[in-house]
Order: sequence, then structure tokens, then C-alpha cells
Amino acid sequence: MTTLLVNQALARDRPEIEELLDDAAMRQHELGADMWTPGQFGEEVRETIEAGDLFVARDGGELIGCFMLAAGSTRFARWLADNGRTPANGAVIGRLVVARRLAGHGLGIELARHARTIARYRDLSWVWLECPADNAPLRQFYIDAGFTHVGDNDTHGPHGEPWVSSVFESPT
Repeated sequence: MTTLLVNQALARDRPEIEELLDDAAMRQHELGADMWTPGQFGEEVRETIEAGDLFVARDGGELIGCFMLAAGSTRFARWLADNGRTPANGAVIGRLVVARRLAGHGLGIELARHARTIARYRDLSWVWLECPADNAPLRQFYIDAGFTHVGDNDTHGPHGEPWVSSVFESPT
């Protein structure tokens, strides 16, 4: 890597972001995880770009990663509040993705660091994220990135589906 630049995503970044997320979803399926579905990201990416909450990482102009930094779902906000957190005092990191060819080189940890810095500049004290409770490698990645496991959220998903996620937090 030469110079990593992290900036707010622009509308023109949308096709590249969706391609990056679709590739990550396909990789998850190859590994036996059904967290995301290729093709599901279009509307979410558009809305998050418009809100100013989607960030892209580039190296020499090439898109190599992204993450969202937003309020998160009402399901997640409810869990945070029920567990002594103040959702208005933090942000949720979502869709943290690194280009497949760069996986394992610390870029994901660097992106998490950037997310914390951006949250701090937004006068937020905490960042949170979650992942499936049964995804041991991803749970370990978040711990390696400096997050603390604070509990498991067993609130049903947006369509009533059972889903247990592990919740992690980090001060900004």
C-alpha cells in the first residue's frame, strides 16, 4: 500500500462500493456464512451516501475498503439502551469491508481506527458493532481491532427471524 485515503463516499463511488460489498458477500458464502446476500446493498448504499455516513478507503485511487458509521438499526439501538449504553452518544460501524486481495494485512483494523477517529470528530464517545455470535473468526478480529465484547443481542431481526449477534464497543 502507498497512501491510504479515507473520505466520505460520493454518489459516483456507488458502483464500486456495491461491487466491493457483493464480493464480500460472495466470499462469506464460500466460507459458509450467510450474513449478506450479493445484490442487497443498492438502496442502503445510496441512502448512506446521501446521509454522509459511508466512507471509502482508497490506495492510489483504487477503492480498497469501506465502512458505514451511522445510528444503526432500531433493533440494535434498543439493545444498546437496554444494556446501559446511550445510543445518541455513539455510532454503529457497519459494512466494514476490505478488498479480498488485501485481506489479512491489517487494513480492516486500520479502517476501524479511522471509524473511531471520525466518530470522535463528530463528538461521539463510543462506536459499536455486531456480528453473528457463532462467527468466531470475526469476533476475534473485532477483539484484535481493539473492541470489547459487551454481550449478545438475541432480539429478533427486522423480519422476525431469530438472530443472535455479539456486540462489541470501543471508546473513540
